[in-house]
Amino acid sequence: MIKIIFADYDDMNNEMLVKQLSMLKERYKCKLLLFDGPLQGEEGMKASWCSEHRPGLFEDFCFSYGGQNMMETILAYIGDAGIDATEVMFISDNEAELANAKEKGMETRSPKGMAAAYRRAVEKLKEQANGPFKS
Repeated sequence: MIKIIFADYDDMNNEMLVKQLSMLKERYKCKLLLFDGPLQGEEGMKASWCSEHRPGLFEDFCFSYGGQNMMETILAYIGDAGIDATEVMFISDNEAELANAKEKGMETRSPKGMAAAYRRAVEKLKEQANGPFKS
């Protein structure tokens, strides 16, 4: 069972991803943490932007300090919390970081993959609604 979701993505205005993150958080009844960093093409940091525009979505924001990379930060965080890597989901638009997380035993997802799965599900629902029993 997933106990914590770490998210690292840059498109803060992606409403579909926000809905999916909310659904995952609710489904697993888990913490959702965002890796902070500079917003692409804008001044400011993700944490301050999300605190204003996405209040309550993220329980906390993670920062990599002392030259630690993202995976070292995740492993330190879950180690301190007594959470096994198999109880972690990592969502990122960085393929190398996803591969690294998967190697550690974490469940991984990419925002692009999540969006594609969402579109497929919507199309399937539309097909069912317009199926042979529709009059």
